[in-house]
Amino acid sequence: MPEKIFEWKGYSWMNGQPWGVTHTKPNQLWYADANEAKIVNGSLSLTVNNNKKYFGGDIDQVKPNGCGYISTFEDFKYGHFEFSYILPIGIHLWPAIWLSGFDSWPPEIDIVEGWSGEGYFTKNKPNYKKFIGFNSIHPGVFYGREGENVLHKGYGNFGTKNLTYQWFQPLRKVNKCDLYWYPDYVSVYYNNHLVMSITDKKILDGLNGRMYVCIDCAVSELFTNTDYKHYKKNGTPFIITDFKYTK
Repeated sequence: MPEKIFEWKGYSWMNGQPWGVTHTKPNQLWYADANEAKIVNGSLSLTVNNNKKYFGGDIDQVKPNGCGYISTFEDFKYGHFEFSYILPIGIHLWPAIWLSGFDSWPPEIDIVEGWSGEGYFTKNKPNYKKFIGFNSIHPGVFYGREGENVLHKGYGNFGTKNLTYQWFQPLRKVNKCDLYWYPDYVSVYYNNHLVMSITDKKILDGLNGRMYVCIDCAVSELFTNTDYKHYKKNGTPFIITDFKYTK
């Protein structure tokens, strides 16, 4: 079990997830560098780095980048989840606010999942002179099937199309997202606009399990040393100013 790093908004937060602090895929980042997860003036601040780290055992890989990635010790089942946040600025960033299955994967509910920078290329290379925004922001779910609710087996996924509405998700400004997760429906709102609604019983049944909250400022596999230099000079953290849960 990863260690507790702080209390925030009435909950205890750990580095990474209960099952570990790194992704098993080659060339992926490692989670949970405590130096990249901080409370600043009451807000959560998550950043990334290029600190390579070796992981032995079954992984046996050197991970090129670390990131701020936290999750709750407490688990939840149904309710209203509210977050206020400011998107990070940088190239090939992958910030997310989501719920992950406490006992297995699936279920998963992605409230906000963003991809930055991929749309700003010149001759297949990032154009660092252009304003760095988000070309994809969306919610979605991974839902399990009864009796097969284990990793990579018996799951489906459902999500909206990529939401590029910058009026929903302005950079440098506080945004709000809401998840309403109940036995008979799941709805996600961005700044009070409905962006995902699920009433399909099969999907809802596949989300019927305890989950914990995860927040991270990850990077994609395309993140380079040049991207990191740009991030250190011009980038900003992923900031979550508030989190509330109502059962």
